[in-house]
Amino acid sequence: MNKPRIVLDTNVVISALLLRTSVPAQVLAASLGKGTILISDETLAELDDVLRRPKFERYISDERRLEFLAAFLRVSGNGTILVTGDRDLLVLHPYRNVNILTPQGFLAARDAVQD
Repeated sequence: MNKPRIVLDTNVVISALLLRTSVPAQVLAASLGKGTILISDETLAELDDVLRRPKFERYISDERRLEFLAAFLRVSGNGTILVTGDRDLLVLHPYRNVNILTPQGFLAARDAVQD
């Protein structure tokens, strides 16, 4: 079976980074373990921009931010799953053979396959 190719919305990634026991953090861990995470240069730039905002300074150091961004530098394409909380994207599910799931939906689908 082919590993799923997963695109994580910027908000999901940021939540996973800042809230280590959150549903988005579980999604990130599951994605790293069972799939391939895809990220574009644009998404990486957006992550960098958002994580540099003053409101995040108390949650993440510059060193940790750079380490995290470096881990996401693998860029590829042809995603099969998009994980997002954006309702405008969720209503498109599925879109051109891409499953668009909430973080909770992603975990439920993963658990259903494992059972």
